[in-house]
Amino acid sequence: INECQLQGVCPNGECLNTMGSYRCTCKLGFVPDPTLSRCILDNPMVIEEKGPCYRFVSAGKQCMHPLSVQLSKQLCCCSVGKAWGPHCEKCPLPGTAAFKEICPGGMGYTVSGSHRNKLYHHPAVRVQPPVFGKTQITRPVAKGPSPPPLPAKEEPVEALTISQKSEPEVAVREVDNPM
Repeated sequence: INECQLQGVCPNGECLNTMGSYRCTCKLGFVPDPTLSRCILDNPMVIEEKGPCYRFVSAGKQCMHPLSVQLSKQLCCCSVGKAWGPHCEKCPLPGTAAFKEICPGGMGYTVSGSHRNKLYHHPAVRVQPPVFGKTQITRPVAKGPSPPPLPAKEEPVEALTISQKSEPEVAVREVDNPM
């Protein structure tokens, strides 16, 4: 089968049929995604600019619950964010073309502007499925009397757990101590 004959293959690029697959060579201003199957806008300034990341957008389109750190639009929208930036830009919905453009590796992965063909997984920003009305957000912590772990390469994003109780709870993920 020649995938290059299918409708919509390699927008913003040229399709090259290969044995059992295809790849895209991209037009000026676009770069291949990590799978080489799509061409995405090459605009590292937009991707690397940092701004507020919001976890909730109200029915009145007001941004609420900003994270305690500024993130790039890509890291925000490809992880836990629902909107980003000083003008409360809604993040694209997963599965849409706009989402695939900003999050070519899928939810939880980003592509660095200086390492366009490498995916970076962000395990420190992880939301577990709700359990009995609770949303658990995990982050590394030290166990017992052992010394605290060395600083991680990436700072975890801190957030409160929302529960049906009146006091906040903290959910944690244990980290293997390499010592």
